[in-house]
Amino acid sequence: RLLHTEGAEDTLSHRQASTREQFELLEGLLGDARAERAKEVQAAQGRMDELHEMIVEETAACQKQQALLRERMSFLEAKTGDNSEERAAGRQQQAQMKEQMDVLEVHLGEALQGHTAQIQERWAVLEQRLGALERLASSDFERAELQNMRVGLEEELRAALLE
Repeated sequence: RLLHTEGAEDTLSHRQASTREQFELLEGLLGDARAERAKEVQAAQGRMDELHEMIVEETAACQKQQALLRERMSFLEAKTGDNSEERAAGRQQQAQMKEQMDVLEVHLGEALQGHTAQIQERWAVLEQRLGALERLASSDFERAELQNMRVGLEEELRAALLE
């Protein structure tokens, strides 16, 4: 029995040693994994710090650019003036001129109609007189002369109306 017990103790101690070695191996692997993760976290933190620094630098550059743009805008406004009031006055003046042109067109149209009516009345009177003169004319020559006068007057009237 001692032998059997000694063999069992050897097996037990061998198992304990094997289990201890396995624990030590697992502890080593866990320690290595922890160290590796710590390095990765540290590297990520370093990259985040770099990115933060880049963002801070870009923000400062943007603020500087914005200040320059404000300065330029102020300069341009000082040189050109804020002419929004002038533009509004110009638009108002343009609207007034359009209204005046509309009124003028109406008056010109009415005047043109009146003059046209007067010309037509005078032409009718002139035709009556020429007709009377043609009837009173004793010779063909006088009638031809009156016809030529009528044609000439018609041409002058058309030319005057086209001007």
